Amino acid sequence: MIALLMMMMSVTVFCQQGRKIESLKIGFLTNKLNLDARTAEKFWPVYHQYEDELLAVVRERRMNQNETRNAEEILDQEQKALDIKRKYTAMFARIITPDQLNQLYAAEKEFRQMIINRSQKREFRQQSAQEMNGAPYRNNGQRKDARPLRMDNQPQRMEARPQMPPSQPVRQTRPQPVPANATESKRDRMRR
Repeated sequence: MIALLMMMMSVTVFCQQGRKIESLKIGFLTNKLNLDARTAEKFWPVYHQYEDELLAVVRERRMNQNETRNAEEILDQEQKALDIKRKYTAMFARIITPDQLNQLYAAEKEFRQMIINRSQKREFRQQSAQEMNGAPYRNNGQRKDARPLRMDNQPQRMEARPQMPPSQPVRQTRPQPVPANATESKRDRMRR
């Protein structure tokens, strides 16, 4: 029962993320193609059909991925995807300009790469967080398995440090202050 509930929650989260990515893609492509409301109204239904057909080919390819396929079958699936792109390129050409069509394919690649980069960054952050939580390091940078210092070891360590003889004067490393009533300040001399 709990496993079923967890699975349903993960499917819900996945669907929500899918909708979020879809809305991001629509906004991204609309912006890149500079679509006005009238053109977008015609363009998006056709684009969604295009995506659905391509997705069917991709799913088919993934389902057959585990099976041993020969080169001919792989090329057939790639040809199906190419035929879909050609078919919809002609349909898109009736709705958007040739420049927008070129921008569409470039923007799709750019969006795909952006999503991949974000996903990789998220995975890296999650992995880093898991390493920080489950790693042998505490929040303050100390190792969990490190032994605490014993008090009896500290005097030996302190004695091992070189000591300055008390008779030597301590050197000042700061420059001496310049008197306020001096006719020419040190700063003025440096400017020359």
